[in-house]
Amino acid sequence: MYGSNHSCSYPIYAMRMGIDIEWLSFILPAFVVGGVITQIPLGLLSDRAGRKRVLLLLATVGALIFLAIPQFEHHIPLLIAAFLVAGGLLGSFYSLGLMYMADLLPRQLLPTGNVLIAISFSLGSMLGPVTGGVLIEWVGQGSLYYAIGSLLIVLIVAGLIFRPVYRGEQ
Repeated sequence: MYGSNHSCSYPIYAMRMGIDIEWLSFILPAFVVGGVITQIPLGLLSDRAGRKRVLLLLATVGALIFLAIPQFEHHIPLLIAAFLVAGGLLGSFYSLGLMYMADLLPRQLLPTGNVLIAISFSLGSMLGPVTGGVLIEWVGQGSLYYAIGSLLIVLIVAGLIFRPVYRGEQ
């Protein structure tokens, strides 16, 4: 359908879906801007409400946004707004995840936990584009959004099933 190259990034996906390249200079930064704007407020909220609760709430709303995006993918202002809100919600996941890990692990395991998070981030950075390319080829329109939404749902389910073993949750 789209060739045999299984490596993909969002700009390639967007162009294949008919989004003009000029709009990408607004769409992609919208995600980053959203994350920058909400970094401190979400950190403060997680201090008060608990990191796990905040992470699960952000993942839930983020999943709903990403699963809804294919419905308005060709309405650029709505797409930009969705990326801004999704970035605001999900842009803090890495730092909130690190703080949550620090809440749960004993001090002597923090370096190991940090290494494991870095490895997970690296694996995701390598596998994400390849997986995206395969999804575009096999599924087509909406596939990247559905994949992100689905992964967030997996994260939500895991967060609801697993309980902390070490320190109490904050």
